[in-house]
Amino acid sequence: MAIIELAHISLKSGLIATDPQLKRNLKEVKRVIEGYSKLQTLFYTQHGFSGSPEQNKILSLVKDQMDIDWMHYIDVDQARLPLDARVLVIVKAVVPRETHKRIFDQDFAAGTSSLGGARYGALAAWNIPKDDYEDVVRVHFSGWDNVEEATEGIANTVEHTQRMRARPEELNFFFTERSELD
Repeated sequence: MAIIELAHISLKSGLIATDPQLKRNLKEVKRVIEGYSKLQTLFYTQHGFSGSPEQNKILSLVKDQMDIDWMHYIDVDQARLPLDARVLVIVKAVVPRETHKRIFDQDFAAGTSSLGGARYGALAAWNIPKDDYEDVVRVHFSGWDNVEEATEGIANTVEHTQRMRARPEELNFFFTERSELD
């Protein structure tokens, strides 16, 4: 397993993901991260190495263009992430601290096993907390052919959470497509 960094970033000042200067800056961010970590770096656009000098360098490139809303570190088998799918759905669940993770995983799997459609696979993992105050977060990744299929496939997930023994306090859905930087 390897640790991945998952961040939700908001663009500033009405910028859009296709802005040429933003794309140039993100290419440089990608180059620096990959040079430092030797790991592939991908950016996804939604529909609708923390503390290092390298991170400070790349954040200064885009500080006037974006804000980091949240960032999680997740121990996950990267080879199983459905990154070859056209659409990557990320479901972020914030759960109560006292939640038994295994029971939550079992309940979520039972409620979503009949969804079908995620032909590129699905995978979930828990956030590695940076301190005792950070939320308990579970992230679910699934790969789909298109946004419509993904939306139809997971539309009943929210309804299903009402029947779970441990209910999420917060549930966020992100329908994303890989950003092309060239």
